Amino acid sequence: MEIQWALVLFTLLTGMAGWTFFFTGLNEFTQKSTKDGFMPGIVSICLLAAGALASVFHLAHPDRIMGALGHPTSGIFTEFVLVMLLGLAILVYLICVKRKAAGAAKVCAVLGMALGVLISFMVGYSYLMVGRAAWDTILLPLCYLGTAVPM
Repeated sequence: MEIQWALVLFTLLTGMAGWTFFFTGLNEFTQKSTKDGFMPGIVSICLLAAGALASVFHLAHPDRIMGALGHPTSGIFTEFVLVMLLGLAILVYLICVKRKAAGAAKVCAVLGMALGVLISFMVGYSYLMVGRAAWDTILLPLCYLGTAVPM
């Protein structure tokens, strides 16, 4: 099986987006940085959009995309939902930061933090394959989760 570079980029960029926003949200509570989370939020949503675009390049044809999204139990559908929910949480967080709505920003930060962790795990989980012994273990999504943290 050859390397699917679009999937590599999707996995890398969505993991980076999720964990960048996780630490942005964490800063909402710890206030270790005196700056607000607007710029890291922008970086997160740009990484997420670039990752989503890479996923579209993997499927290549609109009929394949719609077919994959038509099956709610598929990994691609789960990834799509998580990308959209995380993107929405980041977008609302950015609006709250700009409007200086600290309470609402914290709520969006918590949602985004949970989704940021979940997306890196679930992307790895969607790669589980019964036909490949090395890819049919819960260690695979845990490794994806673990390697996304330091990014």
